[in-house]
Amino acid sequence: MAEKLDIYTIREQIVRHLEPLRRKVQLTEEEAEATAIGNWIDRASDLTSFNSPSGEAIFYRRFRSDGGLETLKAAGEGDRFAHAALLAIARLAIVLGRPIPHPLAMYVAAYLLGDNPKMKRGRAPLSIRDDVIYEAILIAIGCGLPAERSQTARNSDGAEHSACSLVRDILASNFKRSMSEDAVIKIWQKRKPKKK
Repeated sequence: MAEKLDIYTIREQIVRHLEPLRRKVQLTEEEAEATAIGNWIDRASDLTSFNSPSGEAIFYRRFRSDGGLETLKAAGEGDRFAHAALLAIARLAIVLGRPIPHPLAMYVAAYLLGDNPKMKRGRAPLSIRDDVIYEAILIAIGCGLPAERSQTARNSDGAEHSACSLVRDILASNFKRSMSEDAVIKIWQKRKPKKK
């Protein structure tokens, strides 16, 4: 186990690590949703091709071969981000006066007729933010803090920090990202190496 540093030194190391990643740490639910939809759009089509003279053919080929069918499948299985991406692609094609590829046209027609899959609930993937938080927890552990503390320690005044509690405090005070200690612990437990 590493030599335990004082809490101020550990805090300074974590802040120094997180500062260049501020945007990722402060990622909101809406931004994560937009990113998820954008990822599906990028996977399904080449929207830049719409503006070139041969754009229609390029878009049509790319939609079929480079992920468009994968996006259709995901939307058909209830992925709300893939669904929103498909509607955005169709909307752009209509606005620009381009024909919609047949598989996408069939999906949109089914949607307009009310024959669409039940969209799965769920939050946007915040894995980018959570990866950064996990790295901060690892820094604190590397400085000698235990990963977590007991519920009793959390409820007592003046209790010593764990890696998760310190990261939670830093997120709130330095990055205006309010999270509970339980939420930070959940990120840690989801990503920590499994014991063999």
